[in-house]
Amino acid sequence: MLSVPSGSTEIVKYIYVAITYNLFNSICLTAVYVPYNSMTVSMTSDPYERGILGIFVMFGAIIGTLAVQSTVDNTTKALGGGPAAWRTAGIVYALIGLALHLFCFFCTKERNIPVASEQKKIPVRDEIRSVLTNKYWLIVVGTTFFTLFFTGMVGGSGMYYAKGILGDTAHYATMANALSIAQLIGMFLAFIPMKKLGKRNTMMLGLIIVGAISAVQYLLCGNLIAALVCNALRGIGAALASAVLYGMVADSIDYGEWKTGISAAGIGSSAMTFVTKIAAGLSTVLIGFLMDSSAYDATLSIQSDTAVRAINLCYTLIPVICAVIALILLSFYKLDQILPQIQKELNERRGGVNHEA
Repeated sequence: MLSVPSGSTEIVKYIYVAITYNLFNSICLTAVYVPYNSMTVSMTSDPYERGILGIFVMFGAIIGTLAVQSTVDNTTKALGGGPAAWRTAGIVYALIGLALHLFCFFCTKERNIPVASEQKKIPVRDEIRSVLTNKYWLIVVGTTFFTLFFTGMVGGSGMYYAKGILGDTAHYATMANALSIAQLIGMFLAFIPMKKLGKRNTMMLGLIIVGAISAVQYLLCGNLIAALVCNALRGIGAALASAVLYGMVADSIDYGEWKTGISAAGIGSSAMTFVTKIAAGLSTVLIGFLMDSSAYDATLSIQSDTAVRAINLCYTLIPVICAVIALILLSFYKLDQILPQIQKELNERRGGVNHEA
């Protein structure tokens, strides 16, 4: 993917990039993360443990992102810059990633699976029908989309906010770090409200923080200190909102099996991969569209009122809208209260669970 033929025409380069990127992202990465995400279901049936697993997933994702973002620029510059430096850096990161994935593979075990006599092959169409008629799965998927969409909007428009409103792109790194560090702290502490409030209420608390603080940031537009404080608080809110997502998906899959008799762990968990890509793609497209339609000009030190409004829409107001929609969806989510009884009935129906598989 990082070896685009330099001597080729532009069209050949674009074709090469399209093929290699989609092979990497749409096929290979999906093949890794669909079963990876479904491990939350198959490693344990305990709702709290699933929540903890989800927190570890999100915590690790933030650590990995920070590790690459904070080193890739210096690494490529130290290697001389240019395509060769990026290829070498890519190989280093790929080998580290491979080692970590293999460590995960060899050091995890599927314990929450039916005994061998109860296992049977389920047609894909039946699994799809199972998840599409699962109201709690649909609620979680919708909530996940809007949670990741506002994350994409904030991340994608941060540079525009730093330059067009705060007046200097150098502020972008400071704002992004404030948000990311706060997210790490929030992830580390997310188990506390999850233990006391449950997954749904923890996520609602995070969404309320994100929505309220985004509204405050809109009102305090142009103040760097306010932007840093608001970003830190939004990071904590985003951490609480996203930390429980994987556990909620796993719980909704149990509900689907209880309702339909079909355990759609693979397809049900793949929604996280699918929604992540859709949210990231659509947020990027929307930011580009709003910047173009508002006549944003990167060469200007002072942007037009229209451009400033578009930047604020992306960075503060759309996150408010997303948080409100996600909160409305979660108001219909009642699974936390009934899940213990559902899992008890599932265990009896399965005829026992093999915990030493």
